[in-house]
Amino acid sequence: RKKGSIILYYFSAFLFATFHFDEFVFFDFQYVGSFLLRFSLGLFSIVLLKKFNLAVSILFHSFWNLCFLLPMIYNTFFMKTSLRTVASKDFKFEIQQVPKSIKTSVSEVSKDGIQCENCRITRVLEDLKVFYPVLKNYEYTERNPYTYYKFKADFHSLNFQIESFIDSLESNKLITVKHK
Repeated sequence: RKKGSIILYYFSAFLFATFHFDEFVFFDFQYVGSFLLRFSLGLFSIVLLKKFNLAVSILFHSFWNLCFLLPMIYNTFFMKTSLRTVASKDFKFEIQQVPKSIKTSVSEVSKDGIQCENCRITRVLEDLKVFYPVLKNYEYTERNPYTYYKFKADFHSLNFQIESFIDSLESNKLITVKHK
């Protein structure tokens, strides 16, 4: 009987993590940590339930959600959304911080530029790898990983070098870059 309860606890925590998974990619290795965190929170909620009662478990879950909800509310209503423009002889990009919404909209990706709404910088760079394979030699980390942008970049030079674009993103404190 006790072994069956433990299996049910783990199964319940697994379901909790699955239902609370906020990414659309379930089997991608980079999301394992996020899944494990939610799994651990599911187990912790079960411990609270067993040690105290359902109300304590629900209060913990509510408090946890509130910790993430307050920054989103702040970003939605009080965020500075100034448009930043960076230009060089080879390219121009405009970037504006926007509140996260459910849908990412990438309207244009080409060798000549990219335009997207509600996207992350790393998503933009991933989309550009199709046209600029040299990007596979870099590893990118966003400086503000929970920030979403309205982004438009035009590459208007025949001599455009994607590396100068990456350097510009880094010098504007949008990403950090490591060579692989």
